Amino acid sequence: MARLPLNARSRRRNLRIRLMMSSLVMMYYYVWLMFFVAYRRRCLKIERRIRNRSLRAQRLFEMIHESDKAVLKLHSLLLEKPEPIPEDSDDPK
Repeated sequence: MARLPLNARSRRRNLRIRLMMSSLVMMYYYVWLMFFVAYRRRCLKIERRIRNRSLRAQRLFEMIHESDKAVLKLHSLLLEKPEPIPEDSDDPK
């Protein structure tokens, strides 16, 4: 079998090198894309955790506010008026 001329062999070698380089570049960009996706996902998780914490705090504040409002409405019923201690009381306190 006859060998190819030198310029054809070098073209074939150059084509292989170009294909290897392009596949390396594609892998490089793919790895960076995966890093970006992982980073973005982690950021979204952190944002969601912060948002949930603030919503919980806000809901707790609303519940405390509602209970305080209810206590103030029932203030006259819940607060027992003190009676003075009679003079003839024999309680040692």
